[in-house]
Amino acid sequence: MSASLAKEVQKGLRQSQDLFSLQWHRLRCTFINTRSVPGKTLHTFIVFQAIVKLITSLMQENSPNEVQPDVIFHIVDKGFAFKAREGDSFSVDFLFFRAPQEWVEEWCATLADYFASSRPGINYQIIDISAPEERTLSQLITESPIMKQEGELCLKFLTPIPFKRQKGWNRTYLSTETFIKILEQRFSRLFHKEITYKGKRDAFSILPYYWKYTEIRRSSMSQPGTIQYINGCFGPLYLKGAFTEFLPFLILGSEIHAGTKLSYSQGYYKLLEDSPPYFAKFFPNKKSLLSVIAFVKERDDSLLTSLEEAEDLITNEEDFADRLVAELQNDTYVPSSSTAFSIPKREGGERVIERLTLKDLIVSQYLLKTISEAFDRFFEESSIGYRKGISRQKAVELIEQAIQDGFQFVVEADISDFFPSIDHDLLFALLDAYIPESDHLLNTLLRKCIKRNYLFNGRLHERIRGLCQGDPLSPILANLYLDSFDEQIEQENVRLIRYADDFIILTRTREEAQRIFSKAQSFLAGLGLTLHREKTHISAISEGFQFLGITFRGSEAQVAPEEEIKRFKKPLYIAEPYLFLSLNGEAIDVLRKGKPVETIPLRRVSEIIIMEKASFSTGLLTKCVQENIPITITLGSGYFITTIKPDSKFYYTLASEHARKYSELTPTEILTIAKEFAGIKIQNAITLFRQKYKNGMHQLIAELEEMASRIYQAPSIEEVRGMEGASARKIYKALNLLIDDSRFHLKKRERARPDRINSLLNFGYYLLYSRINATLRAVGLNPYLGFLHAPQDTYESLVADIQELFRARIDRFVIRLVNLGIISAEEFIETEKGAYLVPDAKKKFLAQFERELIKPSASPKDRLCLLDWIYYQIVVFKKWVCEEGSLIFYRWER
Repeated sequence: MSASLAKEVQKGLRQSQDLFSLQWHRLRCTFINTRSVPGKTLHTFIVFQAIVKLITSLMQENSPNEVQPDVIFHIVDKGFAFKAREGDSFSVDFLFFRAPQEWVEEWCATLADYFASSRPGINYQIIDISAPEERTLSQLITESPIMKQEGELCLKFLTPIPFKRQKGWNRTYLSTETFIKILEQRFSRLFHKEITYKGKRDAFSILPYYWKYTEIRRSSMSQPGTIQYINGCFGPLYLKGAFTEFLPFLILGSEIHAGTKLSYSQGYYKLLEDSPPYFAKFFPNKKSLLSVIAFVKERDDSLLTSLEEAEDLITNEEDFADRLVAELQNDTYVPSSSTAFSIPKREGGERVIERLTLKDLIVSQYLLKTISEAFDRFFEESSIGYRKGISRQKAVELIEQAIQDGFQFVVEADISDFFPSIDHDLLFALLDAYIPESDHLLNTLLRKCIKRNYLFNGRLHERIRGLCQGDPLSPILANLYLDSFDEQIEQENVRLIRYADDFIILTRTREEAQRIFSKAQSFLAGLGLTLHREKTHISAISEGFQFLGITFRGSEAQVAPEEEIKRFKKPLYIAEPYLFLSLNGEAIDVLRKGKPVETIPLRRVSEIIIMEKASFSTGLLTKCVQENIPITITLGSGYFITTIKPDSKFYYTLASEHARKYSELTPTEILTIAKEFAGIKIQNAITLFRQKYKNGMHQLIAELEEMASRIYQAPSIEEVRGMEGASARKIYKALNLLIDDSRFHLKKRERARPDRINSLLNFGYYLLYSRINATLRAVGLNPYLGFLHAPQDTYESLVADIQELFRARIDRFVIRLVNLGIISAEEFIETEKGAYLVPDAKKKFLAQFERELIKPSASPKDRLCLLDWIYYQIVVFKKWVCEEGSLIFYRWER
């Protein structure tokens, strides 16, 4: 450092306190390892800690009444992993605090005598020893190579610096305030005077995201049976901002270390003005890039839809990787324009999704792999979306803890158009703040990917804001963008849990909830974001709320098991012919003539039901099996063909138990269960007619009640089936009494060549059948072991049995569609095979069916929806199979 700059630094520091009166001594010795035992070499710093302790104890024996100075050391320019081998030479600095010159000289002589002795076990010799010298901060500042007072510095910690872990943060996290306090405490302890940093002109922060935590365990020599832990963080700690008044603290710490522990040379660091890169050490790297190429090929079907582009990659990955690494290294890589498509949202409106070229997809995935570990350390514990190893169970833990801590109200909120609204200037400023300056290659590449242009309706568009929905990088960049929001909310003494753009805030009072809602709006406005007003609610936790498929009421969290999660998802119906379903990372692309018409995240899909001639990729099939998503294939008429389901030991074990249970049933037990299915089917039909009661129906209801009673008295399964068939014919004939439009009157129950009403009933029954089938398989039951319907291999008889319990609900649903004019007689195509809904009407029917499934019951005795009842009926069967409960059946209450 120049003399003029040194004076400026000293002047700035003296305005707060006079650190320049501090003095200590340094002794530098050079050692050589003369003998080492292969396989038994200790860390050298552990050996020298024992030597320092020994020499100091010998000094204390000679002067027992004197207060012993503090002695620390470090191995010059060597890290804690250094192990001196035979013939290795190295220098050690011994530092003495509050020690007279004579005491230091005597300590030096004792050290020399120790190594000159012929004691066994001494593996080192002193080859050079300097005279002890007095050291001051002024001398250090003059010797320091640091010339700048703002910008970026790097503290390269060669030995671990210990500090207490901050609750809710990664083990490596250290706040700027805590780091300052650590230096203050160390200096105050070593010099026995209060030393405080009062840098009013400084404005800087540290980046504790790029170093690593380590822990060394060793048996104590002085206390046999005790384990000593040498732990802390080592590696690069970056500092950014203006630090004129703090710079002397950093320079002082570079010689006398940081941290409160004085042993084992902990907290020893080098102060580097030329801040080294972090990512450039391993980016770009051919081996890592090849692993990403293999990953993309396995999980993305772009290879199937862009074969010309992929041909070179498929035939010669090595050359492809070599060329791409060269482009990245030379900063000549330029992302291609993505292709954007507008698709309808399920809740209405449209959204834009994008498809990257194969090459760009590989680069983005490679960038994600490169930055994920470090970037993940940026984020608060409350951010749980798109983070490896963090599941919804984390949300349960955070919410339950908050409830235990007295939080009683919840703000439920959703950010409007989050991904398209992200401000590039703000995002770039965050990248500059968090990424080391020397990693400009990586930073530039991230900016290129963020700014990539896109083609929409044949026109090229410049991206001026927002993130590409379809780029693997977008989720982690979105989390980075909202990191400041997370920090601001958590400073308000509330509890935040955020999954991407959905979040909840827990408060102690309703007034506090209203206040934090206003602040959340203000914080988000600073990021150019707004909240969905219609999706924002404030309520008492005691009233109950849902988050990520978890229901919370009072102090209880009802976490749905894996199969129940499917109830919060929706089936993907493919009701248009000649579509192709492909895998796009963690989403399904539905393509028409090679162009996406819809992209659906896999996490929102309970099952895929293909109702027309369509195809899907093996990549998607593999992913669906992994994610426990059944694929059901049918004919356009609704005739079931097969279901492709996941395969695992769990399914075989439960299916085996189901078969055992079924085989042990006596004919009388099977008959009794079949009677329940048939009898309750009739009772539920009676409920329908009572709900829609018209004059003259009392006789019909009486006849059905009589038929149900006779079923329970039937002596054989054949008679039960016969009476069930007769009751079905009577029920279908009576449905005409409930249908207003005569064009929909039922002349005959027909499956093969349906008229309008039969077509609607077939469609509704098929959808019900498919949902029951998928749910039965999802919980691991064998769908072929029926009771009322014969257990044959030709169809899933247990599915058909359970369907009978809910058939009246579908009858009511279809009648309502007709009577309300939602489906009209003109929306059918008459063919030789019968009448079928036109494509738009079919989509309308599907949408109405999904609403019917989740609509709460109107009965005050029962607020569960139809979907809940289907699921719980199947769970009852599962528990019965596992000998955990009785077999009871769904009864439709008025």
